[in-house]
Amino acid sequence: MESRKWLWSGGEYLVEIGYRLMGSLYTIQTGTKPKMSKAPDVKTYVEQVPADRRGAMGRLRKLCRQNLTGYQECMEYGMPAYKRNGAVEVAFASQKQYMALYVLNKDVLGEYRDSLSASSIGKGCIRFKKPDQIDFEVLKKLLRRASRAKSSPC
Repeated sequence: MESRKWLWSGGEYLVEIGYRLMGSLYTIQTGTKPKMSKAPDVKTYVEQVPADRRGAMGRLRKLCRQNLTGYQECMEYGMPAYKRNGAVEVAFASQKQYMALYVLNKDVLGEYRDSLSASSIGKGCIRFKKPDQIDFEVLKKLLRRASRAKSSPC
């Protein structure tokens, strides 16, 4: 059995991997946590993503700006985010293996879960492995619904 957790040690993140071998627990610390973008603003962030994702990320940003009225666009945790009343409710990012849209309102995400069957969906994250998997029409509806939601983000 293996377990993993991130630790802050000496100015860097390390992953601690614990595993059992012949009844004894062994621990290894290795690697560094993925680096967050240092882009000062969302425009720069989108310009810095890999070329094959840039168009999709730009289109996603445009959808957020058009449909999340009353939200503040900012950089949070190294990714583009959209805040309302000081709380991040929507964000997106270009990760190593996929592009992600974070919708931090479980009710809204739940309403659109079936419409997003081509992607991998977690508790608050929609993951797209390729730009052509993104159904922008469904995301447009989801973002409009998120902007009307009265419940607070998780």
